[in-house]
Amino acid sequence: MPSLNRIRWLWDILNRSQLFVYTRFWGMDIHPSAFVSLKAKLDRTHPAGVHIGAETMITLGVTILAHDMSRTLRTHTRIGSRCFIGANAIIMPGVSVGDGSIVAAGAVVTKDVPPGSIVAGNPDGLSAIEATRNPAQTGYCFFVATGEDGRHIFVQTYTEQQQSLQTYGYNP
Repeated sequence: MPSLNRIRWLWDILNRSQLFVYTRFWGMDIHPSAFVSLKAKLDRTHPAGVHIGAETMITLGVTILAHDMSRTLRTHTRIGSRCFIGANAIIMPGVSVGDGSIVAAGAVVTKDVPPGSIVAGNPDGLSAIEATRNPAQTGYCFFVATGEDGRHIFVQTYTEQQQSLQTYGYNP
């Protein structure tokens, strides 16, 4: 079976064409090294309010809003450099995602995200979490556990997490 890499050039042309339309026709501020999925939905009601930094990856189904028609609000939504926005995430108007941050798949981001953070969850059911990629450095970490009533996220200090693991027989 032939590899799809043989037509990679076509995919690159489509992606570059899409970025050209977003930046030149719609007036969005998207760095040329950013990757935006062909299935991502960027705000066309207030396109000048969408800002995406260098080497950022926007995956399929992501929605980035820069307006709120119910409040007649037009604002700027900024995504920093080297960020990853997971599939079907929603970035609400006026939010800034800091450099090097990760937004998990399906997350609804309603508040600013500090640089180097990981954000997951939905404010309606599951609180958004933030943690840096190096828990030993900052003293905080997070893990996901599934209980009878659904998914929960626990945020603890690094030493509390190490003690919990040892309590249940895990030696980190």
